Amino acid sequence: MKNIKTIAKKELSYYFNTPVGYIILGILGALVNFLAIRDILIRGQVDLTPIFSIFPWLLLIVIAVISARTIAEEKKTGTFEVLLTLPVKLEEIIMGKFVGLKIFSSLAVLTILPTIIAVFVLGKPDPGVVVASLLAAFLYAQTLSAIGIYISASSKNTLAAVFVTIITFFLVMIIGSPLITDQFPRVFQSVFFFVSPVARYQNMAKGVIDLRDVVYFVSTIAAFLYLSVQKLKRSR
Repeated sequence: MKNIKTIAKKELSYYFNTPVGYIILGILGALVNFLAIRDILIRGQVDLTPIFSIFPWLLLIVIAVISARTIAEEKKTGTFEVLLTLPVKLEEIIMGKFVGLKIFSSLAVLTILPTIIAVFVLGKPDPGVVVASLLAAFLYAQTLSAIGIYISASSKNTLAAVFVTIITFFLVMIIGSPLITDQFPRVFQSVFFFVSPVARYQNMAKGVIDLRDVVYFVSTIAAFLYLSVQKLKRSR
């Protein structure tokens, strides 16, 4: 546990001992709250639904960039080899990286709080829907983080990892959308929904916290963290 905390702190220090993390969160917060307030003013309706439908796309870009560098950058600079010489397990390295990303991605989700507060002041949103939407965003962000770590563990070049991660996340985004599912028979639509974190996110964002969706997110996170460990073991 001590090693995991140390690695997580090291991961977070990259963002908060430099302007990088503040810039990323600042830009994301400014963009998401601007789009939310703009939508409310245009439609004249105090509602969080539109911004929560856009939020996954904004999180996608942020998490793709921050997760792609976790292992790949250390391999490129040679610090990963140094890390392997220390009395630390691969499982602890991956979990430490994930905990750091989990904290940062949670802060990214919380950038939407100013709009949520404004909506509660100006209107009467359903608290249950807001809580379910936030939970969906947290689980979605952590799932992308786990996938991003696996891609990073499979890469030796940071730019290549970022590119592959963005493409993968984009495919993840559209596979459960009507743009894709409507082109296939119903049996395939069910398969696409099952594998799509976005479809699960959208389901929870309606205010329905289905245990199957929560289990899906947790299982997917665990699976990609396990695959990341196995990938590093094979490449040692």
